[in-house]
Amino acid sequence: MRSILRTSKTAVQFLSLGHVVNEKVFEVTVCVGPSMLPTFNRYGDVVLVDRGGTFLTTTETIGKGDVVVSRSPTNPKHMVCKRVVAMGGERVEKRASASDANRRGRREEESDGWSGYRKWDEEETAGGGDRSKKKEYVTIPDGHVWLQGDNEGNSTDSRDYGPVPMEMLRGRVFAKVWPLGECGWVERDERYALRDEKRL
Repeated sequence: MRSILRTSKTAVQFLSLGHVVNEKVFEVTVCVGPSMLPTFNRYGDVVLVDRGGTFLTTTETIGKGDVVVSRSPTNPKHMVCKRVVAMGGERVEKRASASDANRRGRREEESDGWSGYRKWDEEETAGGGDRSKKKEYVTIPDGHVWLQGDNEGNSTDSRDYGPVPMEMLRGRVFAKVWPLGECGWVERDERYALRDEKRL
């Protein structure tokens, strides 16, 4: 009986330690989907997520170019892995998302070819003018970030659901641990960052 109690106590302590590490230090996450290609594979990449600033220096915070895990704004039960491409206070151009392209494709399929494409174009540019000149800008509120997938053509992200509150971020992805042949640090990459239009 004592042996069972000792084993149970050890198991509870181990699980408690695991929970604290997962919530306060780092967690292990599996990335699935095409939105972060080529940074991560479509299936099966295992990454480590810094939960409490343990793997950030004291002067470093989450910034433009970092890969993060966040609760999905459209379904908080799910997690998404995206890159921070703009920060609060910045004004960015909102470009078409994969969802926009899919809607456009469906509209074209439902139409009778070219005329339907022209109809979409005219709706997009109501009031005249070239669609390429009609740009939409979003000012990101303080305490929010703009998230996008590295695979811009196949990613549901802030272009669909808007700025994301920092409180929804689980943490910064700092390492890939699987597949073994691709293990390594996940560094900040500002090549993916959007230009701060506000400062132009």
